[in-house]
Amino acid sequence: MDGLIGGWKDGWMERWILNFHVYTFHAGRLREAFESLGFTVVTFSDLDHANMVATMKDQGKADHSNYDCFVCCIMSHGTMGKIFSSDDVGIDICELIKPVNAKKCPSLKGKPKLFFIQACQGEKSQGREGFDGEHDAKPVPFICHEADFFLGLATVPGYVARRDQDGAPYVHHLAKMLAEFGPTHDLSAVMAMVCDKMNEINDDKFGWISSNHSTLRKQIIFNTK
Repeated sequence: MDGLIGGWKDGWMERWILNFHVYTFHAGRLREAFESLGFTVVTFSDLDHANMVATMKDQGKADHSNYDCFVCCIMSHGTMGKIFSSDDVGIDICELIKPVNAKKCPSLKGKPKLFFIQACQGEKSQGREGFDGEHDAKPVPFICHEADFFLGLATVPGYVARRDQDGAPYVHHLAKMLAEFGPTHDLSAVMAMVCDKMNEINDDKFGWISSNHSTLRKQIIFNTK
């Protein structure tokens, strides 16, 4: 299994979805995509601050020895470096992911911990003219300073995330690209496809770029064979 971290256990990995209180259809597609890749999926909805924090702490205390990867997907509102719970309390992304780091969760040591977040990370709009992701985006103060973490954002730090009456395009494209290319392509390649699809959105005023922040040490290919 060259390029994968850890050995597969009956083709199963695990993933947890927090706070899917909107966009049920796309959330369902995302669930289906991860299940097709061999993940065990558990869904939580409308978690308030206390329950959101408690749920992540529970994962830090759980035994993940039989699994090779931890994935958490969150759909909510947010601001720079924070996600809002259902009772509108801001939670630092760095604090939210801390319970599953290697120190607090030894059974996930050396294993990839992937987070995908559909939430605004600021108030600026990504205008097609004048937006340069390399120069205009704010630095990322909340990426975990240890190995084996990946953070995928529906936008770039400091900017809003696109949502419309059809749901969240980032979640739609993430589910589609993972289902189609997850078994054969490295995660970085899959996420580049997601970013490209976001940029293809037909919007005269705004361009839409997702962003990824990684401390992964190896390629991640969701091959369950």
